[in-house]
Amino acid sequence: MDHKPYIREVENAKGVVLFIHGILSTPRHFDYLIPAVPDDFSVYNILLDGHGGSVQDFSKTSMTKWKNQVKDLLDDLCERYDSVILVGYSMG
Repeated sequence: MDHKPYIREVENAKGVVLFIHGILSTPRHFDYLIPAVPDDFSVYNILLDGHGGSVQDFSKTSMTKWKNQVKDLLDDLCERYDSVILVGYSMG
């Protein structure tokens, strides 16, 4: 199964939707919601560090890494978009 992040950049977008999956999940969790995002919004459906791979990958990550990953991306998105919508599941 493909657990890669999904990014859709829309030129002159009205805003962006940032999807954050839960622990032991992947961006695939939101497959059913992506089509509901209006075409004039960008989409960032991220893969949190250590997810979607092996047990060894997951054992090398941490909540701190996830927080920093989301914060860094959110800071970037807030600089580029007037409207940022967060959609999270469980830990996300």
